[in-house]
Amino acid sequence: MILRLIYVVKYEELDSRVKDDLPYIEEMGKFFAWWLNKNFGLHYDVGVDVLAVERSPLRRLRFGLSDLIMHHRSKGKENYHIYLAYFRPLISDCSAGYYTDNFGLVHWLDYMKTGSDSSVMDRKRFFAINNTTKVSHIILHEVGRRKGVAKRYNSSIHDLWLEHVSGVRDYEYYDERYRKVYKDEAYAFATMGIPALS
Repeated sequence: MILRLIYVVKYEELDSRVKDDLPYIEEMGKFFAWWLNKNFGLHYDVGVDVLAVERSPLRRLRFGLSDLIMHHRSKGKENYHIYLAYFRPLISDCSAGYYTDNFGLVHWLDYMKTGSDSSVMDRKRFFAINNTTKVSHIILHEVGRRKGVAKRYNSSIHDLWLEHVSGVRDYEYYDERYRKVYKDEAYAFATMGIPALS
């Protein structure tokens, strides 16, 4: 099975985004290949692509979800694509993003340095909490669909997600070697908990 993480960036920001964000996204892709195999026995060939959106007088006013769905279909709708976009979907049943068969969309939040003492781990922690957790959420919807339990599983995912975002339950944290760690330790990735499939 093929999973592609597609980083959607504005053309004018392409160089800086690729330099600053793409190395983390590539590592995140490897992490999710491991995570899917370990937790669900699903083997995905995970890769990362970049989709640069260029402004054009001929383009509609706003590049959005419908454009990404067309892109997904053109790349083979049997492949699983998760778009990491600079915008939120205007409509969705899911607070973490948007999902449908073999398609996911997550609003990728930009890392902004807050001071001169910001370190690489600060960037990784920011991405882990603000982005990787949402990607895990969207992936879990696809897992439920693939396992044939989507309707029931989607409710379980959203119930657990609400516990995470309201602070009732911690995310699961992993270091660069994919070992589980506590949130006050050095971590590179974070996921939501995994609801029981049965």
